[in-house]
Amino acid sequence: SASRLYNNGGNLFWNGAQLNTGGAALNITRSFSLAPGATTTAGKTVELLSDGTIQTGSATPFGVEQFASGSSSANLRSCAVSNAQIVYLFSTSSGVFAMGAEISGNAISYGSPCQLTSYNSMEHLDIAQLDTGKAIAVYYEASALHVNVLTVSGTGIAVTATRSTTKSGYTPRLTALTPSTFMVISRSSVNNAQVFGGTFNGTNVFLSGMGTIGPCDNSTASWNIVRVSDTKAVALYANPTDLIANPITYSSTAFTLGANQILVSGLSGANIETEASSVAGKFYLTVYHSYEDYLVTATWNGAECVDVSCEAYGGSERFYDVVEMAPHQVALAIMPLTDPNPGVLYADCEGGVTYGAPRFTEAGAQSALRIEKISASQFIFCMGDAAFSSIIGNYSPSGFGKLFGIAAATASSGSVPVTLLGVSNSHSGLTPGQTYYAAPDATLTSSETGKKIGLAISPTEILLDMDR
Repeated sequence: SASRLYNNGGNLFWNGAQLNTGGAALNITRSFSLAPGATTTAGKTVELLSDGTIQTGSATPFGVEQFASGSSSANLRSCAVSNAQIVYLFSTSSGVFAMGAEISGNAISYGSPCQLTSYNSMEHLDIAQLDTGKAIAVYYEASALHVNVLTVSGTGIAVTATRSTTKSGYTPRLTALTPSTFMVISRSSVNNAQVFGGTFNGTNVFLSGMGTIGPCDNSTASWNIVRVSDTKAVALYANPTDLIANPITYSSTAFTLGANQILVSGLSGANIETEASSVAGKFYLTVYHSYEDYLVTATWNGAECVDVSCEAYGGSERFYDVVEMAPHQVALAIMPLTDPNPGVLYADCEGGVTYGAPRFTEAGAQSALRIEKISASQFIFCMGDAAFSSIIGNYSPSGFGKLFGIAAATASSGSVPVTLLGVSNSHSGLTPGQTYYAAPDATLTSSETGKKIGLAISPTEILLDMDR
């Protein structure tokens, strides 16, 4: 027979895979090669990557925490103002609110919502980081756009400056150029978008005149704007047939519209989200077109957008937001059309666009998704529907793998034995009879995270019953 069960020195093997050690509880342990740069620690969970190598832990976001319970929060925007602080901007039937969140390790604490207006702006709002600890917010109220500078201290938010425009504008999107300048784009009429710049001098906000660009597709959020230098942004919008890039130079209180450029011919769509890259001049954008989502990358070279890449996703998920986690690498907040749970998708954008495998949360259907970078190894995944929730995720440059076993040894290179089935005995401090789950740092926790590992049968052993 091609299959063999045999004993070797008191150890039981099946086709070369060790089933037990010296008469210990039955298990299946097999060795796997570590992914480049990866490490393992005995007793921690491991993931299997698509190339057959392994890395520590599960990059799945865990630990759903709910806040603002009972509030309608389908209209949600967010920005990071430091590596430990996030600001949420949302609209409910009671008005527009800003709320701070502070991250420490894998814990999130929230401040009290700061009401900016009692007007329900619905989806007509946006927020961006202006400086460390400062955000710029824009929202629609009573036929005009309003701009607020917000100062964040811990989880608290204070309104530092307010300025009202004289123009109506729908679904505004904004980008900060420097710690004192920013630009806004919004829909001004059925077929056109308007842009204006602003300057914050530490006390007051001053706004420039407005310019008109277009024609724009009248679909939801078929326009956005992204920073490419301290004095220049690129307005991006879909006209009836193509995706257009329009460079805008802004200095002090004056701006100059550049010439239009067809960024992607034949790609006209809606729900455009943008992200500036840490690579000079590079930016990312997502767009929904003909029932499919696309990720586009381009670089502003000082005269035009070059190195344009556009790749359809092809999966059954919709893109809601994009954030750069490392040069040329992004994470996308996604919502499946069929599965009820939102998730995260990685993409490599160097020399083109290559998608990884999606990973889904256990959060249930959501109406609004945002994703923000906390550090090189963590992001925060924000969700809005009948109430808010946030998840801290651990970013891995290797992408998402499949949670599939427990490391039986500590290593930083080479091969590592992984316990796949049966009893894992590389633990300490377990409570017999307690069910354990995978924690964000790849350790085991008795708190439910949506990824069950198994049942502790002694302080050092756990009977594996993993959610794979």
